Amino acid sequence: MSGKVLDIWNEPCARLIGAVGHHAYFTQNAGARERIDLFCGRIMRDGIVAFMGEEYPRLAAATPDRADAKAVIVNVINATPCLVDGNAHLLSLVMCRPDLTLAELVRLTRRIDFLRVWHDGWEPGSRQENPYDTYIPPDTDVRHVPEARDGVNGFVRPPARVKVIPSTIAFDSVLFSAADRGQPIGETARVLRQTKGEIPRV
Repeated sequence: MSGKVLDIWNEPCARLIGAVGHHAYFTQNAGARERIDLFCGRIMRDGIVAFMGEEYPRLAAATPDRADAKAVIVNVINATPCLVDGNAHLLSLVMCRPDLTLAELVRLTRRIDFLRVWHDGWEPGSRQENPYDTYIPPDTDVRHVPEARDGVNGFVRPPARVKVIPSTIAFDSVLFSAADRGQPIGETARVLRQTKGEIPRV
């Protein structure tokens, strides 16, 4: 997608680049596949609006800072939309609605507070002084990734070890090994459908 102006709102969510290591995780890990199955079952049973409402509760109007709140986060890097957070949820939605767009998701839910968009780690309207860091799995091969370092994700409980990389490196970069490199979540959905059969669409 590099080299063109990207409309992340109306591009299919299937084209979002999943997080580093997540394609292999969702397609090869039995526990991860089971989680996607559960999410898809809820979407089919209760609908997209109810699913998003349960997974991303509305923030109180008086909430002073959204930075710590659960959200779908898309970081746009050189016209490549990378899905920083919300991979399992967006993958499940794409499994059930392959042509879903972020614009449609906002229209259906009548909300936008669950969605955050960065540009090279900078979020419009934030008070940040530096770009946000990006966390990737701790066992990722980062030998060729500049400025990568060990770190801790303090946003989860309990805190977890991670690798930290600059937010200017796209998840599908050749700096990552083929096994770790991010894939469009639509491709991950395609592989899962081959494994378990077509899922009825909502």
